[in-house]
Amino acid sequence: MKINPVQIAEIAIDASKIALKHYSLDDLEVTSKEDHSPVTAADIEISEFITKRLIAIAPSIPVISEEDNQTLNLYVIRNSDLFWLVDPIDGTWSFINRDGVFVINIALIKNGDPILGIINSPLHGSTYYNLDDSVYKIENAANTALNPKRNFSKGLDFLVSDSNLCQRSQDFLSRYKVKTLSPVPSAYKFALMVEGQGDIYPRFKPTFSWDTASGHALLKAVGGEIFSPNATPLKYNHTLRNPNFVAVADATIKVDKF
Repeated sequence: MKINPVQIAEIAIDASKIALKHYSLDDLEVTSKEDHSPVTAADIEISEFITKRLIAIAPSIPVISEEDNQTLNLYVIRNSDLFWLVDPIDGTWSFINRDGVFVINIALIKNGDPILGIINSPLHGSTYYNLDDSVYKIENAANTALNPKRNFSKGLDFLVSDSNLCQRSQDFLSRYKVKTLSPVPSAYKFALMVEGQGDIYPRFKPTFSWDTASGHALLKAVGGEIFSPNATPLKYNHTLRNPNFVAVADATIKVDKF
């Protein structure tokens, strides 16, 4: 079955309206999961909305959502060659505190590799998706192909999750000539990378497959990659939890084992 990326991007755009509806409330409904991480009513509503729409388009493709039963999610990722990965709101604390960027992630995984990625930023009104070997940005009703020009002669533009870097992150940065270092919440970092506003993103704190798969697909479409600690591409066919990783906007950026 052939999936139309624009159709999936439209699902994320419609889901962003749900996110903004909750974001505008004076009192967000927030509870805690078993692992004590926060979950909002928006997470649940968006998860159900996206899952329903994806199943309507492709009934035979299972959906893994962050908000679904994790035992079932683990079974799907280990036993399915083709499945969706959904993060209804990535950057939950930014969403709750209204102090940073949050995004909606949808990815399609085939044989452990991300082949389609959608990242929507409700606050920016922008949506990114890949088609063939290109990444497109939908904004203000315009659909624009992204073709960023990169120049590494003066160093690399690093994106990180926060400005309080752990020692392992600092040690990794010491291997490179750092031009800029910018803290950016959520998977919006990947959107910036495919726009040419970031070259490398090291992550040495816990993440899950739905946090990275959509951005990974976008990076691959523009010649980038996400590397696992043994310097091989990150795969999505064994566990929900990611290992430490380094994402690069251009696969020519050298990443040794870390």
